[in-house]
Amino acid sequence: ALAYLSGIPTLPSLPNATIVQRYVLATVYFDTSGGPTWKNDFRWLSNVDHCRWFGIQCDSTGAIDTINLANNGLRGGVPGELGILSNSLVSLDLQNNPNLASTLPSDVGALTKLTYLSVAQSQIRGTLPTNLGGLTDLISFVANSSSLTGTIPSEIGLWNKSVVFDVGQNAMTGTLPTEMGNLVLLRRLSASGNQLSGTVPTEFAGLSSLEMLLLSDMALTGTVPPTICVLPNLTEFVSDCDEIGCTCCTLCCSGPSDLTCV
Repeated sequence: ALAYLSGIPTLPSLPNATIVQRYVLATVYFDTSGGPTWKNDFRWLSNVDHCRWFGIQCDSTGAIDTINLANNGLRGGVPGELGILSNSLVSLDLQNNPNLASTLPSDVGALTKLTYLSVAQSQIRGTLPTNLGGLTDLISFVANSSSLTGTIPSEIGLWNKSVVFDVGQNAMTGTLPTEMGNLVLLRRLSASGNQLSGTVPTEFAGLSSLEMLLLSDMALTGTVPPTICVLPNLTEFVSDCDEIGCTCCTLCCSGPSDLTCV
């Protein structure tokens, strides 16, 4: 990335903010094997204003607020340097890149202006950093069909603007955090297809906006609290009814072999 910067003929005349942003984008490019593997790298690393590079959008001040490289053949890892964009980045979409294989760096927790973050259908692995709790403007977090392990951090309960939380089809363990009951704006919660155990927290009765609750193909036990069954907006509730008592589920699954729940 530094070698790229040093090769920019107009570098001495560029504002410092522009140099920093180009450095961050260069790390994204090189860390994800930009070039032959990318489906579209139009204008990347060119002398054209980086706000006009494929997948990049900037705000009125020229600061990067959107990176959308979904389904673009990224290969490698997510660079921690993205955290440098903490004052501007609002949307980060890296989904549908099945060869994107790394952990989600803790530096992402510095992106406190993020409202949208997706690494779905990738090979993002390891645990979710606890400092993601600082992303209190986050509206949508989508990481389904990846390779996440470890627990769902209790700090997720700080996402009081969150509408979508989807970590389905991973290999996460532990329990459903009671703190998630604080997410009163949450409409979709999907954790199906993990190795979560324990019970459905009674605190989920506080999810007054919830429309979809997907908790199948896991190791949950106990009985669904009746206060969850009367959530006013809940229209889809899927769980393993053979293992968990659920009188209000709209679809009952019997484990991984039940193709209706895959």
